[in-house]
Amino acid sequence: MIRCSSSGFAWQQLHAELDAVERGRQFVLSNASQVHVPADTLNRIAVVLEEVLMNIIRYAYAEEQRGLIEVGCGLAQEGLFCVTIRDKGKAFNPLLLHTPDITIGIEERKIGGLGIHLIRQLADNIDYQRSGGWNEVTCCFK
Repeated sequence: MIRCSSSGFAWQQLHAELDAVERGRQFVLSNASQVHVPADTLNRIAVVLEEVLMNIIRYAYAEEQRGLIEVGCGLAQEGLFCVTIRDKGKAFNPLLLHTPDITIGIEERKIGGLGIHLIRQLADNIDYQRSGGWNEVTCCFK
């Protein structure tokens, strides 16, 4: 497990609304570009970030709540670029979801889980923790 120190991270606070996806993406990709993350890795980061943010926007908070999302990013140990996404919504550990069976037909498949599966495929390391009422997902990229 990679533990990322948040002291060297740049942070941005967003509201759990659809515009958070683009604002978060611009923030993270700008920071990643400044430390010379390669273009193919930038693409993987963008997809993972969109999946995580959309899941938070759709499911973390009750409809009447205007919840917060914090996005942090930076270089971590072993030269990894890590992105941490935090929310105070319902507790949810995406790492506990079973991997969907993608070999069966779409009409036979259960709804959901493909986004988390995609995140697992694109990130080199994923960590989850719940601390002080925060869900915290950290995805790192080589």
